[in-house]
This record gives sequence, C-alpha cells and structure tokens, in this order.
Amino acid sequence: MTLRLFSPCLVFMLYVFSMPLTGATEKPTRLIVVELLQKLADERYSVRQLAVKKLQEMGQPAEDILRKMEKHADPEVNARVEGVLEYFADMRKELKWIDPKILNSGQCRSTMGGRAVKVTFRNMTKNPVRIFWIESNGNRKMWRGLLKPGASDVCERTYTGHVWLVTDAAKNPLGVYRINKNGWTITARDRKEKK
Repeated sequence: MTLRLFSPCLVFMLYVFSMPLTGATEKPTRLIVVELLQKLADERYSVRQLAVKKLQEMGQPAEDILRKMEKHADPEVNARVEGVLEYFADMRKELKWIDPKILNSGQCRSTMGGRAVKVTFRNMTKNPVRIFWIESNGNRKMWRGLLKPGASDVCERTYTGHVWLVTDAAKNPLGVYRINKNGWTITARDRKEKK
C-alpha cells in the first residue's frame, strides 16, 4: 500500500483558500472580541495597544459584546476594557456645531488657559475634510492633512476654549466647534443649507 502525500505547496493553497475572507466591512463577532480580549492580557504593550485599536475600530457592535461579557479574572484587563468602553462613551459626546458664518464676525478665536483635553475628529461626510485650529489671534493653523470619509483621528492635547474649524478639501468652511468641558468629539457631517 502506497501512501501518497500532498506537496507542501498544495497544502498551503488548500489552507489559504479554506480561510474565510475578511475585510473592513466584516462585522465583529463574539469570537473576534474574545480573541482581542485575550490579547489585552498580553505582556507586550504593542500587542495590547493593537487589540485596543481594533476594538475601537469595530465600534458599537464590539461595545455591545464587551458590555455583555463577564469580568475578566485579571483586574488590569478589566481596566483596559473600561478604557475601551470610555472611548465609546466619549465618541458619543459630540460638540455642538456652530454655523461657520461666525468666522466673518471676528468672534471665532481660541481662548487660552483652559483645561487640557483630548479631542476626536470624525469625518462622516462623503468627502475628505481639513481640520484647522483657530488661534487666539484668529489665524488658522492646519492640523495634519486631509481626513478621509469615514475616518477618525485624535488630537491628544487641546484645551477647553480652543476653537476648531472643519472645511472641505477646498477649504470652504463646514463647521466651527469650541472645546468645552462636556464634549470632546467633533463630527463632520453633510449638512444641507437652510433656505
């Protein structure tokens, strides 16, 4: 009796083609969240940070799964999960949109001396946007580059009283936001002009 073995190349191809296709639109499942939760217990900081980032990117479905799960045996993992849940809570604390027509009044300037906070920028429009910090003298200072549709980014340090401007790619104002103590998320949305 002759036993015929598969070539390593064929075995690899069978393995690859048997794997489920994954993509950015894949919805998180409990299994994926559990795997990421296990990575939150890893000794390596980089592994833990990557797990946190992936959980944050999964959004509301991951939050729902995390809230229903039992506490982990490791208190440090529980603290990391709480940090992810706080991130989701902060994402719901949106700053009030201010009509960009205020820019022409000269009243749209950052005030100094406020409390240091972190702000998240989310682009929920169909087009890239630019983000500017309005200095205390009224000048605009661009923050990073274009923010793609559906993307978010974090400014680790701004202050209450600071004013931020969101524009389209051509620098036409879309909205003005003043950082306050109650909200730290700036969400750019497609808005229709009122007639």
